[in-house]
Parts: sequence; structure tokens; C-alpha cells
Amino acid sequence: MASVAEAPPAARPIRAKLGKDDWTLRLLIGLVALYLLATLAFPLYAILTKSATVYDFQFAEIGIEEGADGTWEDLGTAADWVDQLAAPVNDGRLPTARTRLPARDIFPKDHFSDGAILRFQDRSASGGLLLY
Repeated sequence: MASVAEAPPAARPIRAKLGKDDWTLRLLIGLVALYLLATLAFPLYAILTKSATVYDFQFAEIGIEEGADGTWEDLGTAADWVDQLAAPVNDGRLPTARTRLPARDIFPKDHFSDGAILRFQDRSASGGLLLY
């Protein structure tokens, strides 16, 4: 007679057989995962890393031009315009909330004629690009 306290004999675990359909399904799921990675994750990574890049520039290296009726007039550099402000200026890499300069503060609207367009140009040694 068997005792109640005895453990049942160890049985072999039952494994389901994988058929051709199971392997095809796994392959298709893997392909969909790779497609999503290539179309969503990599572009999102590129966008987010570019937005976290800190650009270093000096106000004296940014030239400003005003365009009206197809002609462009040189207005000096951003440093010239910032010097006219009474606000503190952080010309470093890490701006704080108190030292950011919105464009509306640097370039007052009443200074320019109606329909005027401003163009920004990189005047650094390696520059020459239009920054708009």
C-alpha cells in the first residue's frame, strides 16, 4: 500500500511539437519587429539626439540683413543689436531662463518697415551659410 506522504513519480515534461506554421509565424513576427525598428526607432533616435545637441555660437558671428523690395541692407551683427538692450546677456553654451533672448526682444517690430524680411548669415571663419 502506498503512503500518502510519498511524492508522485517524476514525469517527463510534455513539449509541444513545433510545426512549419509555428516557424513561419515566428519569422514573420521577427520581420515586423525589424521593420518597426527601422522605420520608427532609428528615425526617432536621430531626431531626439539632434535636438539635444548644443550649438555654440557668438553673437558677433551672426550678420543680420533686412530685405524689402528685392534688395538687402546690412544691419550689422547680432552683437550690435544685443548691446542696445539693457538686459543681461549670457553668451555661453548653457542659457538659463533669465538670460535667454527671444528674437522679439532683440529686434523690435516697430523698427522695421511693413513687409520687411530679416536674413541671418553666419560670418564666422568657417561660415558663410544663411541661417534664416
